[in-house]
Amino acid sequence: MSRVPVIAGAVLFLVAIVWVALGRGVRLEVHNGGDADLTALVVRVGGVEIAIGDLDAGDSLSERLRTERTAKMVELTWKAEGRPSYARVDCYFEPSGYNGVIVLVIDGLVLRSSAADTEPGFY
Repeated sequence: MSRVPVIAGAVLFLVAIVWVALGRGVRLEVHNGGDADLTALVVRVGGVEIAIGDLDAGDSLSERLRTERTAKMVELTWKAEGRPSYARVDCYFEPSGYNGVIVLVIDGLVLRSSAADTEPGFY
């Protein structure tokens, strides 16, 4: 009896688990809708601080959010033209089992718009 089907099935099962685990969670999207570059972007969520870096004018970025505890808001700080700014988005998600997206559109020092869509998933 050949072991190839058993090994192939095990490999496919492991790949499916990794694919599901990596594709889940809450994603933060930041869009720079202004003419100024944004520097020193930092996001704080559920006890975790993530240094995102810089974002050129007109560019966007996406970051998967990992938390250590339940999050009720996401905070983002940045600098534009050397001046600091701050935004907060109210939302709710837990360290595991939640999916969704949080979108921020920034124009210089101003948060132009924000939206949060998070929901419980399955594990």
